[in-house]
Amino acid sequence: MYGLLRKLLVAAAIAVSSFATPASAQTAPNWYYGKVPTTAEWAAAWASKQDYLGAPPCLVSGCVMRGPLGTVAPSGRAGFNLMPGVSAPTTLFDGDLWVTPSGLFVQVNGTTVGPLLSGVNPTLANLTVTGAFTATGLVTNADLANAATTVNGVTCTLGSTCTITASAGSITAGSTTITGVTSGNVLNNTSGTLGSYAVSGTGSVAMTSSAAMTSPTLTTPVLSGTITGTYTIGGSPSISGGAINSGTVSGTFMSNVNLAASGNGGVTGTLPIANGGTGATTATAAIGNLMPTPTRAGDVAVWSGSAWTTLAGNNSGTQVLSENSSGVAAWLTASGTGTVTSAAVVGGTGITLSGTCSSTSALNCTVSGSIHHPGGRLTLAANTPIMISTSCGGSACANQTTLRYDCYIAGGVPYYNGTNDMIDPITSCEVTDAMVSAASAGQVVASNVYDVWWVHGGANRICLAMSSATGGGGGWSADTGGSNTARGTGYSAIDQTTRSYATNKNALTNCFNGSTNYGSVSANQATYLGTVYANGNGQVSYVPGSGASGGGAALLGVWNMHNQIDVRTSVNDTKTSWVFSAGTIRQSDLSANNRVTFVTGLPVNGLTATFNQSASTAATGAGGRFGFAMDSTTAFDMSGSLQQSGSGAMLSTASSSNYYDPVVGLHFIQALETAYNSLTVTVLGGAAGNNQALSVGLRM
Repeated sequence: MYGLLRKLLVAAAIAVSSFATPASAQTAPNWYYGKVPTTAEWAAAWASKQDYLGAPPCLVSGCVMRGPLGTVAPSGRAGFNLMPGVSAPTTLFDGDLWVTPSGLFVQVNGTTVGPLLSGVNPTLANLTVTGAFTATGLVTNADLANAATTVNGVTCTLGSTCTITASAGSITAGSTTITGVTSGNVLNNTSGTLGSYAVSGTGSVAMTSSAAMTSPTLTTPVLSGTITGTYTIGGSPSISGGAINSGTVSGTFMSNVNLAASGNGGVTGTLPIANGGTGATTATAAIGNLMPTPTRAGDVAVWSGSAWTTLAGNNSGTQVLSENSSGVAAWLTASGTGTVTSAAVVGGTGITLSGTCSSTSALNCTVSGSIHHPGGRLTLAANTPIMISTSCGGSACANQTTLRYDCYIAGGVPYYNGTNDMIDPITSCEVTDAMVSAASAGQVVASNVYDVWWVHGGANRICLAMSSATGGGGGWSADTGGSNTARGTGYSAIDQTTRSYATNKNALTNCFNGSTNYGSVSANQATYLGTVYANGNGQVSYVPGSGASGGGAALLGVWNMHNQIDVRTSVNDTKTSWVFSAGTIRQSDLSANNRVTFVTGLPVNGLTATFNQSASTAATGAGGRFGFAMDSTTAFDMSGSLQQSGSGAMLSTASSSNYYDPVVGLHFIQALETAYNSLTVTVLGGAAGNNQALSVGLRM
């Protein structure tokens, strides 16, 4: 075996030595003499072997081409691509090519040439025209440098006018020869290529202040500078600056000229009416010339249907201007009697109503009558004077932070200014008060009753009277002798006799709209609008009753003094049933939510309450009383009873109702229950309210 291996190594060495001449292009495994390769090493050596290709390979690290390099014809993308760079190479050699965002560059004879970029025009310092050609016109190329340009021996300076006449030929610019130059063409640059182009299209003729035009024919020009001569102008031309100092202008030119411009001399003088003027130099004189001829003071210009005519003025002062069905104007004597049914009232001015007027002769008097009470309603829903269970975003108005006063039967509120009764408008038919919840000026404190006033001197007009100017200001309960169920003798006292509407009996030192104090307000100069109950700091609620497990309590926290409506709300317990045997009077289902809470400002209307309750009993003598009470949870104001007198199960309904005299302040009606003989009673509820319901009716 060892001998056979030696023979294989010798054969491999002979095979390698047979390629001695092109060995530089072969791949050597770099094995040392005497090495015995494994099978894997043999496989790797043959896999990495590089055969000689007839010339050294061009590697990615760089090479020099010794022959031409060709690419496939472009199809889809170019056959050769120079990768663009951000800037030029730092070291340049003649023949280098590179691309940057500025374009294509080449290094030639130690100089960078470029960029080669579409749309970049060449710049020429001098242009020499050789050969015979005929060209009459302007050499106007904005890319020519300011140096003089020589064309057939004629030197043209940029911006000047050159007349060049020669036989047909060509123009040579550096190494570029432009052939086919035609008489009447101009030398121009289009897309970076110099050429000879015909003049066509329309444009503008711009003239300097010293230029003069003599008898030109122009089509839709723009003229500027000083213009003299005779012009035939077509189209709709205009003049830009300058002035027409002399000459004759025809065509539609004059309709586009601003004759009053300072550049046109600020045309002065008097243009007769026959020529389209007014025949005057002042506005007063001009209107006098254009109007019909007057006859006396007080004349009225009247359109007759075909012309303006004059109706002589009425100097007696006892007639009114009228017209008949044909539109003919005339002065008529006013006579007869009538009734004023409406009038526009200016905010802050109002109408004063007092006294009587009864006479058949001329005299001055005032109209008798009384001023109307406030025309709006307090509300918590925007632009909604009547609130229901869905008024605030589809839901009841619970815990609202903005109090509003909206138009209802009228759009004004009376107030007393110390001398007369006046009318304020309800701006945009709604004024607001963003109530303050924080312990700062104007804070509306939870569990307090507040009066709402209209104050003429306040920006938003409405405000809440309270005890403090710095925060934590209470309502009725903070007034002298006041509570949540009784008015005090100070700022919560109401005067219903001095004016024809309710006002403040005493001065209001603090009356807040938001954090702004509208006080102090003198006695009788604030108009009473109503009363609210704050169920949270800076919050008022108006929530009608509903059905819910344990009862859907009602909280009616907004009461209007004026424009009251009938309100009826019901609360029912949707629980299927509950069982009790207590002999003491307790809240229905032991829940304070079987209740209607409300506030009133003055004792002007009574209220009604009814309660129906179904229950079942099984034992003889079992039953109970079911009813309600105002402001009590332990004693009935009114109740009905049911009781089992025999054996077996019994189902019955107890009903009760009551009328309450007017009350003031914060109150509640609570549903109550008690059992007979400490025997079990099963009380029935239900979503429909057929088995249990507390209903209260009042005006608010």
